[in-house]
Amino acid sequence: GSQTQHILWQLDHGLTEARPRGVILMAGVNNVLGSPAHRARDIAHGMHTLVAKLRERLPECEILLLATFPAGRTSESPERRKVVELNELLAKLGKIERVRFLDLTSRFLTKDGSFPEDLSPDGIHLTAEGYRIWAEALRPTLQACWPVEEAQSAVPRLDRPPLRFASRRRIESDDGGDDWKTISTQQRWAPNQTALVICDMWREHWCKGTARRTALLGPPIDRLANRLREQGVLIVHAPSCPTRQPDHPTNRFYQDYAQRQLARAAPPVQLSLPRVQPPPRWDHIDLTTAPWGAPNLRRESNCPIYDPTGTGCDCTPRCKPFHHDTRQVESIAIAPEDAIVGDNLEALYLFKQRGIKNVLVAGVSLNVCMMGRPFGIRNLVYQDYKVALMRDLTDSLYDPRQPPHVDHHRGTEIMTEHIERFWCSSITSDQFTGGKPFSWPAAN
Repeated sequence: GSQTQHILWQLDHGLTEARPRGVILMAGVNNVLGSPAHRARDIAHGMHTLVAKLRERLPECEILLLATFPAGRTSESPERRKVVELNELLAKLGKIERVRFLDLTSRFLTKDGSFPEDLSPDGIHLTAEGYRIWAEALRPTLQACWPVEEAQSAVPRLDRPPLRFASRRRIESDDGGDDWKTISTQQRWAPNQTALVICDMWREHWCKGTARRTALLGPPIDRLANRLREQGVLIVHAPSCPTRQPDHPTNRFYQDYAQRQLARAAPPVQLSLPRVQPPPRWDHIDLTTAPWGAPNLRRESNCPIYDPTGTGCDCTPRCKPFHHDTRQVESIAIAPEDAIVGDNLEALYLFKQRGIKNVLVAGVSLNVCMMGRPFGIRNLVYQDYKVALMRDLTDSLYDPRQPPHVDHHRGTEIMTEHIERFWCSSITSDQFTGGKPFSWPAAN
């Protein structure tokens, strides 16, 4: 998560364009946990700088400064001792004009100073019960700082309604033949346990046809992300570059974003490595480190749309490949609470940290990156996530001049049907945004 220096960066890059009547500020625990070299007085200095900058830019704004949450399971942990020292220093900031300091840490601790598991599963993040206690403890101070109606709107909502939608899958017919039946199932997902992954929505692409279609997908994906974000879903942007290459343009472009730092700060966890039987042409995949990168004949048939040229470009003449762009298409907004992940396992580490159990997937290209990236459909299924493909907000890298010699969009539909048979369900975006599912203009 964000450290004090990251929040300072956000303040310097437009976070205070709005003019709020009040600011609730709590930070520091990520410095304690993520940067052990940061001393309590170093973190307090960063917090003082944050408060001073807010006072300078928002002179009429009331600032409610919260003590940093307890860290560590017991009172004797090194992290807890540093947090206690930090909060003693932060209390002095409450003497600044229009700054009020509030220490609620005792609400979360037992008599012996333990941070119980029913309030925090890891000694850092809160459970739903922990958030309820926090909200109720905040309410009186919020009502004292701002009118009652404003205070009530500032209390975190814990009663967000579930995401309800109909998913589509294909199952084998009862007679054991080659026919597959389409079934529809009503789903009910908790928003705070759900993420939307936006895969490889580059601003530019070496294939002009892909670039044109990606530009068309941008606005409807942004509308979907906005709606899901409002409902409490975690939005994960994955303009995936080779993270192992630090000089790659995308790494340089996003390296200072707080949303990028959020993903990088998620602690690694042990993941299961599936048994994979790839087709012969996939022998370049290292099955010991990235088994999800290849089709798996143990559970699926061969990919139904395959381009032996290795490009999938459907332009005439075919475009010449070049390096990916440095950033995601600009029509998809990246909000402060979102995450930006690289082409590695960061997304899965972040999901474990946040308690994510359900994942929606949108973007490009369906038959390549959306299946084979570390955060792609195959690996999400291997790691036991509930996965749903946004089938109206995706595109494939497919050339109709190659088998099965169908229209480009029919090729994407065939790939979707393959996924519905062997991997996960699919849904359409209109179930969240209203209106109709996205459809391609006739010329595309």
